[in-house]
Amino acid sequence: MLVVKPPRMAGFTIGHGERTWDRPVDTDKRAGIKILRDMLVDQTYDTRTLSAADGLIPDVDKGVTLVAIIGPQKPFLPDELASLTRFIDRGGRLLIALDPEFGVDLHELLGPLNLTYKAEQLVNDQAFATRTHTPADRINLVTATYTSHPSVTTLQRLGGRAPIILPGAGWIDAKKDRTSTIPVDAPIKAHHATFVDRNGNYELDAGETRRASELAATATKGEARVFVLADSDALSDEVIRAVGNPVLAMDVIHWLMGDEGYSGVASTEADVPITHTRKQDVAWFYGTIFLAPALVIAAGVAVTRGTRRKRKQVATATRASGSEGGAA
Repeated sequence: MLVVKPPRMAGFTIGHGERTWDRPVDTDKRAGIKILRDMLVDQTYDTRTLSAADGLIPDVDKGVTLVAIIGPQKPFLPDELASLTRFIDRGGRLLIALDPEFGVDLHELLGPLNLTYKAEQLVNDQAFATRTHTPADRINLVTATYTSHPSVTTLQRLGGRAPIILPGAGWIDAKKDRTSTIPVDAPIKAHHATFVDRNGNYELDAGETRRASELAATATKGEARVFVLADSDALSDEVIRAVGNPVLAMDVIHWLMGDEGYSGVASTEADVPITHTRKQDVAWFYGTIFLAPALVIAAGVAVTRGTRRKRKQVATATRASGSEGGAA
């Protein structure tokens, strides 16, 4: 990539309580995104921060290819939103990851792209990741439902072997009056038993309906590409090491940067645990106890019979030659 691609810069916005790779302020106890930043550096991308005073206003710096907004806690200024809108209009790439608890929906950016972020907490009481062994774990959504969109190429190929975890996600809705000039897609959907927990009790109550809500959405406008994720925790240092989350990060970054040809599972020196299903364990047990010895015995019988047959042939030939000599 260093040889065949020009330098690409990823700019991460700051100043609105976003997750960063630096030490967070004392009031923000959330995990940072240092691992995500290191992954980008390993993929030969340059990184920097963007603030109202440095690189975001009046316009996004020309050298920035991708702008990432990861977990803002406060709304953006009108001038910042105008700058990001112009960035999209000139073909920029935008990664947005939001959280429902802060109510920041960036409707000024997403609305013209036929997307709406719903800051409503999703819960699943059937498929979730256990952490505290309390009902609160039901917000830790687990899904392996991917489409064939190029932003999740590797995830779609791996399927159930690479589920992703989203601890505390909202959901994304594509407007019904979507236009052909701005096509949208929902490459990641929640488990079908997921529902919006309107009263915060982690239970399915009257008026709450299970549905496979959209956890991610894409929009293209000319050369511009936008990817929206319904939970920034999925990219944080605490969660990004989960099975499918690092693959998600790389697939999305490659699609945004136009490097789909480099999508795939990155090599790693970490030992991968070997797991088997119960059926596989049973098959291996009976295979090693009965099948393998049976094959060894069968091979031994075959070799023994072959040896005996050859000995008989030699003995018969010897007797025949001895008889001919006596007759002579």
